[in-house]
Amino acid sequence: MKQSGDPIAMAIVDGTDTVVEVIATTSTPMATAALRDADCQTDIRVHGVTIDRIRLPSSLSARVYAAGSTCILRQGATYRITGTLRQPRFGTAPAWLIVDDDADAVTETQRPVWWRRAGTTMQESFIRVTRGLPDYGRVLVPGLTLGVLGQDIVMTPWSEEFDTERAWDTDDVNDVDEAYAQRLEDDFKQAGIMHLMAVSGSHFVLAAVFMRRLCARFLTPRWITASGIVAAYAMLGTLVYPSDSVLRAAIMGMGGVACLLAGRRSQALAGLNWTVILSLLFDPALARSYGFALSCTAVYGLVLFGDAVERFLRRFMPRMLADTMAVTVSAQILALPVQTMMNPQLPMLAVPANMLVAPFVAFATIAGLLSLCVAWAIPAFGYALAWGSCLGALPIERCATLIGGSQFSVLPWTEGVAGALIVILIETAVFVITLMGRSVIRRLTRMAAQRRSDGTQPLYDDPHEEGEPYRARYMERADVWWRETRAMLFERDVGDVQQ
Repeated sequence: MKQSGDPIAMAIVDGTDTVVEVIATTSTPMATAALRDADCQTDIRVHGVTIDRIRLPSSLSARVYAAGSTCILRQGATYRITGTLRQPRFGTAPAWLIVDDDADAVTETQRPVWWRRAGTTMQESFIRVTRGLPDYGRVLVPGLTLGVLGQDIVMTPWSEEFDTERAWDTDDVNDVDEAYAQRLEDDFKQAGIMHLMAVSGSHFVLAAVFMRRLCARFLTPRWITASGIVAAYAMLGTLVYPSDSVLRAAIMGMGGVACLLAGRRSQALAGLNWTVILSLLFDPALARSYGFALSCTAVYGLVLFGDAVERFLRRFMPRMLADTMAVTVSAQILALPVQTMMNPQLPMLAVPANMLVAPFVAFATIAGLLSLCVAWAIPAFGYALAWGSCLGALPIERCATLIGGSQFSVLPWTEGVAGALIVILIETAVFVITLMGRSVIRRLTRMAAQRRSDGTQPLYDDPHEEGEPYRARYMERADVWWRETRAMLFERDVGDVQQ
């Protein structure tokens, strides 16, 4: 309702182009444009718009497509932009603002705040040192570290200086080969490991673990540890490229910090539920964000099915192999239907691909983050750390090329909601068949044990151990949960209800 009454939404409702002037703040860094006639793109939050010489207040988000000299937009800065409003042809942006190659079309009215300028400086210093890496390093190292592939990065004009006389730089400082980068991106998608190129909860876990161990080393109080983790989260959120998955991980991580400050254990499922509820309340547009949905469903799968899948796989394979496979399988259980809605194909070799690259992802990510932290101050050291991340990314690139380039890597699937429902039905059928198979195997095992007994020896040495261990059924556990919930709501004694 708020968007429908916005002046920008009303101006493009009939599909006609309208020349306007907007006052807006950029919310994302510049990236390679998805339109053929533009050179860069970024997202803005509009504060006011002038249409037919009438200035009106606005709070709508829009996507800016700029060309040439107008690609000077910095994240966090406020600009006066003159362009053409257009109804979006694809994507989730409510409106497009097309800016021509005119030096007077974009005017900066307010600089970014100091911490945003510092974060941009660190990002661009890191990108500059990665431009001296091999082709795969230029593409993958920024993806593993910042959450954006190297070919999608657009440097601001004042940050394009690259000192080729220094020892840590190489003569090969050209931009990323677009044809190679696109082929490599396609291989990652077909191999089912494209999620590695997005910032997720693993980055925040690394930051939290580092801060916890640092504070434990000095025996700091709990509130200092919590403050340090919040500072690490804030720094990480400033340095990486903003996305819905970063928002989900940051909010959920702050819930864990609150539990630490209160002196109680965090609960992943409750924390994720609160993250989804609060995120959708404050930004309902996240309800149609594929990035947010994929991030939440993957974590839900890990929380709900991770332990069960891990115990099941440990019966057939070594512990380390089972743990690695369990992470991939449990994350895919709920994320796969959403993934098929985005791209109507199934990555058939995603599980072995994720298992092969898992030992190298952590090393490459940590080295990239360390390079990001020091490249602005000591470029030589940052370049060395970027090379370390590049070495860790080499096996990942080889795996993606080998598996993603195979003709058996993907299976064409039905598009839209129908494809997602088919995936859900198949997963449900597999789950039911697995339960039935386990029940049949237990029954056959019991019958075989009875046949082996000659009748004189009891089946169990201890008569008190006869029978099967009691396991509460799902409906029984749900009934207990419901009765305890009613007791807490009506302030009755939970023990009396249980009795």
